[in-house]
Amino acid sequence: MLIADAATAAETPRTDVGSADLLTERPAYFAPLDLSVKDGRWWVTAFAGAVAKNELSTIVFKASPDFGASYIAGASLGREFGAVSDALRLEWMATAAAVFGTADFVDLRFEVGARWIRFPWNDVLFTTVGAFVGPSYLTGRSIYEDEEGEFSRVKNGLSIEFTFAHPDHPGTALVARLHHRSTIFGLIPDAGTPSDFLTLGVKKRF
Repeated sequence: MLIADAATAAETPRTDVGSADLLTERPAYFAPLDLSVKDGRWWVTAFAGAVAKNELSTIVFKASPDFGASYIAGASLGREFGAVSDALRLEWMATAAAVFGTADFVDLRFEVGARWIRFPWNDVLFTTVGAFVGPSYLTGRSIYEDEEGEFSRVKNGLSIEFTFAHPDHPGTALVARLHHRSTIFGLIPDAGTPSDFLTLGVKKRF
C-alpha cells in the first residue's frame, strides 16, 4: 500500500521548496529508488565541531561534554525516501568529514534513519529530530578509539540530529548533530573504544 501511495505522493503538486507544506503535508509513501530532483526531498548539510572525550551517556543525559583537541568538518548529502505518517519521515544520508588536530583522517559514512517533524511549537520554531545508523569507515587511526592497541577502521556510525528553522522558511535550518562511532556493545570485536563529535551546521533542502 505504501509503495502504491508513492505514485500518488509523486503526483501531488509540489509547493515551494521552502514551504512547510512540502515537509508536513504529504501522504504515506515508500520510494527508495525515486531520485527525482528539485522535489524538496534532497538536502545537503555543512557542519563542523570538536571531539567530546567523555562517554555518550554523559554527553547526552548530563549535557556536559569534555572537548578534546580533535576537530571535524564535513558535509552530508541526504534524501527522504518515505513517510510513515504525517510526522515520521524515512531518510538516508552519505557523509564525508575530515578530522584534524591530534590526527588527520577522513570519516566516510552511509546511514539510514528516521526523522520526527511534528512538534507543538513548530509555528514558532520549526524543529525536527533525526536518528541515523550505518557503517562508518576511517581512513586513519583515531587516538580516541585506541584501547590497548585495538582499533578498527569500520564501526557502526550513529548520527543524532536536531534542526531548527524559521517556520516560514523550513527548507533552510540550523543543525546540531552528534557523530558517534561504536562497536554496538561489543558486537564488533577488537575495535577499540567509541568516539563522539559534537557539531553545528547549516542544512538546505532542494
